[in-house]
Amino acid sequence: MAEALDDAGMSKLSARWLSCSENCFTRLRPVEGAKLPPAAEKVYVCSGDHHHEAEIYSQTCDLRICPVCARRHSARLVARYLPTMLELMHSHHRTYRFRHIIFTLPYPLTDPDIRKKHLRGFKQVELVMSALMEAKNPDWKSEQGYLCTSEFGEEGSKLHYHVIHYGRYLNQADLSARWEDATGGAARVVFVKGFPYAGLTVEETLREVLKYAVKFYHQDEATGAITAIPAELMPLLARALEKTRRIRSYGLFYGIPEPDRPPHLCSQCQSEMVGIPVDYFVTFVNTGFLPLEWRRLTDDDALHLKPADKSSHTSSGASPPAAGIQALRQQQMAWVAKMRKKDDGWGKTK
Repeated sequence: MAEALDDAGMSKLSARWLSCSENCFTRLRPVEGAKLPPAAEKVYVCSGDHHHEAEIYSQTCDLRICPVCARRHSARLVARYLPTMLELMHSHHRTYRFRHIIFTLPYPLTDPDIRKKHLRGFKQVELVMSALMEAKNPDWKSEQGYLCTSEFGEEGSKLHYHVIHYGRYLNQADLSARWEDATGGAARVVFVKGFPYAGLTVEETLREVLKYAVKFYHQDEATGAITAIPAELMPLLARALEKTRRIRSYGLFYGIPEPDRPPHLCSQCQSEMVGIPVDYFVTFVNTGFLPLEWRRLTDDDALHLKPADKSSHTSSGASPPAAGIQALRQQQMAWVAKMRKKDDGWGKTK
């Protein structure tokens, strides 16, 4: 795929895609000689005991066409919308139901105007859904809602939209007629399916539907076989999806915030994990100091040096401050030697 992107003049995207780390999370014991992975981007260490395992997060490309990053994005969407869906499932209005609606279009990914048609399709879906829902309840947004995502299908890479709708019954014939009007006669076929799917939980069905947003790549769980759209279509897909939101939310699902992240704690002692710069990892391994602790140590005796005269033909006459620098280094080394004698971890000593 990288070659296809390069050939299409998208070298920056190609470089990002190649730099993406599939195994973006690893653990590493911070011992002498430990080295970070080349793609390491973020490092978190235990504030309670620096000997505990560090968490290493490697670089990802975060491209919409990257199957690995797309799966992570899909998982975040499930975590965002699933709680609301489960709540509605257990305490919903007696006449409201969930359903999965598919709006089809005849436009392939190779259509020269596919980007415009892709964006316009979201508006067309919104026009159909809003008209039918308002006809039954003008205040539908306070009680009903839906999610909409796009997909370029496996057969012919045709554009279509998946909607998870919660609300009153919508007649398939009405949906088809409205869809034909909204698309100017370009499309009419609309499918309506139950939600959740038979034999699957709400979470499993939600994952299944949201994965349509990343269905350009699929790996069979049983055989491990990989199915993907042809590499030569990837530049077209990248252009069609650039700077677009592939998941739109309306009504009850609009504005649902990202779930709160749990406290980032050490898996061994439950102390807070602290992020440090990648370049500081070796210093942390050798000294046990967090950056703030090291700064406090070295700032105790701040140096006050006389600015040197940088002219080419005169000198300030001041002797170099070697003695002051040497004293500071000796103080730092004394602290390090003292810390190394401690049994309870250097990071605890201020």
